[in-house]
Amino acid sequence: MRQVEEHFPRALLERYGATVAEAGVEAARAVEGVIALLEALPAPRLSEPVAPGKWTPLEVADHLHRVTLLYLDGIVAARRGERPVRHERGWMADDGALTALLPGAEPRPDVDLATVARDLRSSTAALVEAAAEAVAAGAGESVCHVNPYFGELTPLGVVQMAALHARHHRKRHLDPLRQDAGAQAAPSGAMAPGGA
Repeated sequence: MRQVEEHFPRALLERYGATVAEAGVEAARAVEGVIALLEALPAPRLSEPVAPGKWTPLEVADHLHRVTLLYLDGIVAARRGERPVRHERGWMADDGALTALLPGAEPRPDVDLATVARDLRSSTAALVEAAAEAVAAGAGESVCHVNPYFGELTPLGVVQMAALHARHHRKRHLDPLRQDAGAQAAPSGAMAPGGA
């Protein structure tokens, strides 16, 4: 495993919308794609690790929720004039897996589908609302999160990141389960915006 030497290009985030409204649509679409996939999996599969030593599908979704809450907290703190929490650069394994230390991002154990779906939808909607309010208040260029892979992010950047993050985990961890289990869910496409 090696630490990322340079932050990833902003163009990867910019694909998810040029405004908070556009990025919010992409984030909501990505979250709904994750939830639809979870709903299509057999119930027992939801509580089994996606791979040895990894989280369960429900824990992956709860992790998305918890990271979205971190982004939301960052917007609130930036609006109060506080400096964002700076996270060290992330790590990449030989197989392309990404790892970063984000306190507060660990999923809760024993989450259920209804709760995690509600929480993920709610935190995503709250993030988009807070980002829109920050932009309307003239704080659209404030740094509110320092991401391990993309560096300093504005309110728009964290909404874009929420969309990319959900698509990343769906593609890497959840889509393969659909194929393994033979579950029928909407096609995921690539990590590009506009898909399921």
